[in-house]
Amino acid sequence: MQKTIAIIQARMSSTRLPGKVMLDLAGRPVITIELCILNM
Repeated sequence: MQKTIAIIQARMSSTRLPGKVMLDLAGRPVITIELCILNM
């Protein structure tokens, strides 16, 4: 079985919405939700 590696670009200095990846969405940070989706 091969392992897949992914790189997630999570920038904290966005100009339109700074800190976007750390904002809560349904009680969890957006970056956590993305990581859970990738682990499926």
